[in-house]
Amino acid sequence: MKNVLKNVWRLPKRVIIRDLDKNRFAFQFFSAANKAHVLNEGPWAFDGNILLLREPMGLEQPSEVEFSKARFWVKAMHVPPLKQTSSFAKAMGDNLGTLINCDDSNLYYAADKSVNFQVDVDVTKPLRRGIRVMVQGKPLWITFKYVKLPKFCYGCDRLGHTLEGCETVDPSTDKALLQYGPIPGSLSIPPPDTLANIALDEPLTIEPGTDAFKKETARQGQKCLNYSGYDYTWWNHRDDDRSVEERLDWYCASIEWFLLFSMAKNVHVDAKLSDHLLIILNLRSKEARSCRVKRSFEFENMWALDKDCEDVIKSAWKVDITSSNIGMVEENLDACAKALARWNSSFFS
Repeated sequence: MKNVLKNVWRLPKRVIIRDLDKNRFAFQFFSAANKAHVLNEGPWAFDGNILLLREPMGLEQPSEVEFSKARFWVKAMHVPPLKQTSSFAKAMGDNLGTLINCDDSNLYYAADKSVNFQVDVDVTKPLRRGIRVMVQGKPLWITFKYVKLPKFCYGCDRLGHTLEGCETVDPSTDKALLQYGPIPGSLSIPPPDTLANIALDEPLTIEPGTDAFKKETARQGQKCLNYSGYDYTWWNHRDDDRSVEERLDWYCASIEWFLLFSMAKNVHVDAKLSDHLLIILNLRSKEARSCRVKRSFEFENMWALDKDCEDVIKSAWKVDITSSNIGMVEENLDACAKALARWNSSFFS
């Protein structure tokens, strides 16, 4: 076994393997990278039997170490595109065992509809072959495939022996009745005692501006609007090393909307008294630009510095600000604009 493992691992630095007891060995590595490779790239097997590995903790003697877990890469199959996320992988991994790692390169619209994660599994119990989750209020069965699965019993679902040597299940049992196995359709009929129901209806979280964000907007039949002005729309108003600027606002619309407003653009405008830039949606088309139009109203930042500005706005606004009648809102905005223009002419001209 020692020579077989050394040939399989092919470590650049030597490793010493010592016999401790029956089926118990101690491995001494002379490189942290070599040890990490052996611990994380398994599971390893000899003669079809899994090799359980664990580091001694604290003052624990190698002969006293208990072996109950194995580290597997698991491929979760038939995962909906909106659930191919690291948070979903973590939820499944923590439900299956102890999550160790997640393959971020295969997230978001994987070709084989899978999510890959690494997990420590308790091998003293039957291996779980999948999980049932609730997606938008509907149950969905997700199948687990274990990478590099060693000797395994398709009858009792445990490692270390095959169905022919199983003491729990009769080897002559009809294969279609077994939970595991290559029988088509058998994996899609999970018995109740093997299911785990976890609600994962959290909204999809994708970082704006990333490739995943662009793919998702395209899948939704939308595209992002252009903008002009400063890139960041929020600032924490600090001038020292704790200064933070972020772009909090992204603008998307359907293709049909773009056909109606092909020249639309958002404009980021400075707002002196706020930590957030003012955002103006400009819908002007080429035809509108070619016509002679009246100069639009623009709010002056210096007005906000005058104590009378708020009174002018309150006197012009005649309805509750929470009104859902868009016509009333437009009328009041127009009234405010006229009142502010008159006030500006009287006091600032």
